[in-house]
Amino acid sequence: MLLRRTRTALLLAATVLAVPGATSVPAAAAACAPVGDIATTHARLGGDAGRLGPCTNAEFPVARGGVAEVFQGGSVYWSAATGAHPLYGALRAYYGGRGWENSPLGFPVTDEFFPLLRGGSGQHFQGGSVYWSPATGAHAVSGPVRDAWAAAGWENSPLGYPVGDEVPLATAKGSFQPFQGGSIYRTPSTGAHLVRGAILATWGAGGWERGELGYPVSDEHDVPGGRGSDFQHGSVTWDAASGRTSTTVARPRMAVIGDSLTFGACGGTAQQIPASVPVATAACFGWPGGTSDELQAYVQDPQFRSTWPRMLLPMPGVDLRQAVAGSHYLVVGLGTNDALRDRAPFPAATWPRGDTSPVPSGHVPVDNGYFDQKIDFFLQLAGGRPVYWYDLGYRGRDATTRYYFSHRNDRLNAATRRWPNLHVLRWSGVVAAHPDLLTDEVHPNADGRAARWDLLRSALPPAP
Repeated sequence: MLLRRTRTALLLAATVLAVPGATSVPAAAAACAPVGDIATTHARLGGDAGRLGPCTNAEFPVARGGVAEVFQGGSVYWSAATGAHPLYGALRAYYGGRGWENSPLGFPVTDEFFPLLRGGSGQHFQGGSVYWSPATGAHAVSGPVRDAWAAAGWENSPLGYPVGDEVPLATAKGSFQPFQGGSIYRTPSTGAHLVRGAILATWGAGGWERGELGYPVSDEHDVPGGRGSDFQHGSVTWDAASGRTSTTVARPRMAVIGDSLTFGACGGTAQQIPASVPVATAACFGWPGGTSDELQAYVQDPQFRSTWPRMLLPMPGVDLRQAVAGSHYLVVGLGTNDALRDRAPFPAATWPRGDTSPVPSGHVPVDNGYFDQKIDFFLQLAGGRPVYWYDLGYRGRDATTRYYFSHRNDRLNAATRRWPNLHVLRWSGVVAAHPDLLTDEVHPNADGRAARWDLLRSALPPAP
C-alpha cells in the first residue's frame, strides 16, 4: 500500500508543474485533488476521464480511522484494513442509506464487480455484500445467510438475486431473507437453509416457522421421485410426476397439568393447542381454582372430585400417569391458587412446621416443605422427562399476595438445583413487562394466553 502524501506537498507540486500556455486547473479542482491510496485508485480507474471523474470535495475523515473522497461519478472509501475502493450508483446509494462505514457493512473490501447475471453487479464489504440487479434493486446479504447463498451459487443459483434485506423473526432468534427464487431462513441452532418453490409455498401455508414444522434444518435435496426439505418437526416433499407436495409431521407429545391459567391456555374442553406449538398430542388436565393438592389427588385417583364447585375435568376418566408416560414433555402451571390460599391459616394438624422464611409482620408463615413436596411429586411423575413449569405472574398491589407469589417462585427456582430436568418458564417477567396481558391480577386475556404458549414454544427443544 502506498504511503499517504500530505495535501500541502501535492498543492506545491501542482504549482511547480504549472506550465504557461497549458490548460489551467480550476482552483476548486486543485483544492480537492486526491492523494495517497485514493489518488492511486482514482488513477487506476482512469483518473478524471474515468468513471469516477474529477473530485468534488477534499478528502475527509470518516469513522474507524478511515478517509473518503467524493467524485462526480461516485466515492472512494479507504481504511488501513481494507485499502481504497470506489462506490458507484445504486450500490453507493444503498451503502449510504444504511449508514456508510458506520453500518454493519463497514468498509468496502473490493471494487464493484460486473456484469453479473441479468445485468447485475455486486460489491463485498467487511460485514457482508451488496448485490444489485435492474429487477430487484440493491440489497445486503451477510453472515450465515450469505454463506448459504454463496454455497448455492450466488445469483447463478435457483435463488437468483435478493429482493429484500434480512428480516428478524419473533421466534428462536431467527431471521429470513427473500430472493427471486425462494428464501433463506436461519436460527442460531438450525443454521441457514434454502426453501423454495412448491415446498416453500406448502410450508408457508402451514404457518411458516411458527407452524407445526418449525424452521428448516436442511436445504432442498433429492428424494425418490422428487425433492424434499427437512424441518425441525417433519418434512415436505415434492413429487416431480404429479407436481404435488406432501407434509410429514413428527412432533413430540406433551402432557399439560395446571390450574385455570393452564386450563384456559389449553382452550378448555376443546383442547385447542395452537398449531405453532411443536407437539403432536397433548393431554391437558386442569380446572379453575385447582391446587397442587387436588392435582396430585387426581393423579393418584382419576375418580377424584374436587370440593371446588367449578371444577372441570377436560379429559375425565383418562389415567394421567399413562398420559405422562406416553409424552415427551410435562408442562405444569400450578402454584397460583396455592399461593392465594396461603393467606389463610392451614389446619395445624395437617400443616408441616419448621419454616424460617421471613414474612411480613402479622401474616401466616409460609412453609417451604409443603410446596417443595408438590414440586417433587410432579417431577417424580415425569420420570426424568423434561418438565416446563410456569412461575407465577402478579400485577396487583397487595404486598401480602405479592410476597406469597414471590416465595413460590423462589421455591420453584430452588428446585432446579434438585431436578436438572426442571425448566422454569418466566411468566412473571412477561407479566412485569406487559401487565396488559392480564384481565385481572393473575388471569391472562387472549393475548396473554398466546404469550404463555410463545414462552413455552421458545423453550422447547427440537423433536427427539
